[in-house]
Amino acid sequence: MSSFEKAESLRARSRFKEAEKIYRQILRATQDLAEKAEALLGLGDVERIQGEFASALQHYLAADKIISRHDPHAAMDAKVGWALAA
Repeated sequence: MSSFEKAESLRARSRFKEAEKIYRQILRATQDLAEKAEALLGLGDVERIQGEFASALQHYLAADKIISRHDPHAAMDAKVGWALAA
């Protein structure tokens, strides 16, 4: 199981702080933009769920910036999170 899959599994089981830790580790460790964008979206999701709306919004915007350049259709995920966090 990849780190991202582990973080997603933890998030699905409402273990948000553990998932957040892994998403942050992914952000520090990877240079792959797609992985960074996915980790930013996941981090934004766990922050939004925990009521940390300002941080969530920052992470959704960062993900949108990456995604919009490489896959404009996928940018909708970041925009939905952004709308929920705003």
